[in-house]
Amino acid sequence: MVLGLVGGLYTYEKDQSDARNLRREERRDLAQVQYGNLTALIPLLTSQDQSNRLLALEIFTSEAKKHEAPLDLVASIERLGSQHPENVKQAMDAVAAAQDQMKDEKSGKIPAKGR
Repeated sequence: MVLGLVGGLYTYEKDQSDARNLRREERRDLAQVQYGNLTALIPLLTSQDQSNRLLALEIFTSEAKKHEAPLDLVASIERLGSQHPENVKQAMDAVAAAQDQMKDEKSGKIPAKGR
């Protein structure tokens, strides 16, 4: 009886530890994906070529819908929309998608970076 209780307690603690480790790995993986997206998007967002900026905004929006957008770029995207009126709609779409991603992070639907 005591052995069963100790074994059950051990299993419970091990399951809890495994779940914490899995969440930690998921956060780390998400942070790596977001960092990769950040480094790929910066040259496109800062390009003088309008088609590159448009491509960056489309990629950012797509990544935000997958909850993988680098949210550190939101202020830059807002500024890009105001500085380049030809990209304002795409910038607004990107910011809206980022806000949805942030809402999902706050509600716990997806792991937030650093939590």
